[in-house]
Amino acid sequence: MNPYKDRVFNKENLGKTIKKYRLAYDLSVNELAELLGLSATFVGLIERGERGVSLKNMVCLTKIFDVDINELVYDTGESLAVKLTLEERKLKSLYALLTGLNERELRYIMANVENLKILKNKD
Repeated sequence: MNPYKDRVFNKENLGKTIKKYRLAYDLSVNELAELLGLSATFVGLIERGERGVSLKNMVCLTKIFDVDINELVYDTGESLAVKLTLEERKLKSLYALLTGLNERELRYIMANVENLKILKNKD
């Protein structure tokens, strides 16, 4: 039996669910926009149900919020029961940003992170 069979999908409900998760993860519109590679204005339009979300961004949202795509589309409310610490949320967001990068891009990022640590230790 399909538990989502009788649920209705619309952009307004999807936008509300995305906003609910964004707030639960203590992310600003700007932070979520940066993670998705979108403008904050566009994320606001999505949250208000005025614009849709591409499949690519839906997948990214599932990684950022660590939820099944059905949770975002149908808002079952199951995944918000587990609260993450701020550090865990930051790590999940970082993971979402790194997903899909090639080996060269990852090496570049690692080198920059190592340089930042060196600079921080000098202070």
